[in-house]
Amino acid sequence: MISMREAYEKIGANYDDACARLMGGEMLARFALKFLDDESMDKLEAAMAAGDAEGAFMAAHTLKGVSQNLGFDNLYEPAVVVTEALRGADAVDGAREGMHALQQQYAATMSALREAGE
Repeated sequence: MISMREAYEKIGANYDDACARLMGGEMLARFALKFLDDESMDKLEAAMAAGDAEGAFMAAHTLKGVSQNLGFDNLYEPAVVVTEALRGADAVDGAREGMHALQQQYAATMSALREAGE
């Protein structure tokens, strides 16, 4: 098991900024661990696979916002790329390139959070 601070450091996220935003480490830990149940990435991947640009945009936008609020800078940045590629788009093709980086950072974030939650 690792501490939440160590989990944030492992993924290159800013623990101190997130703590300040969420009024302390206890609240941050509670919300960060809730992220393990967030379905935004599953919805994004399903919408991308189905070619649903609007659904993919909504899921990417949600993932971007949650990442920003939790201080997951590593996840926020590629989520911005995918969100903006989908904004107003009729097709998902333009966002495919950014998905790889987003999926990598998502996997790293989930792994670190699972370690902290053990």
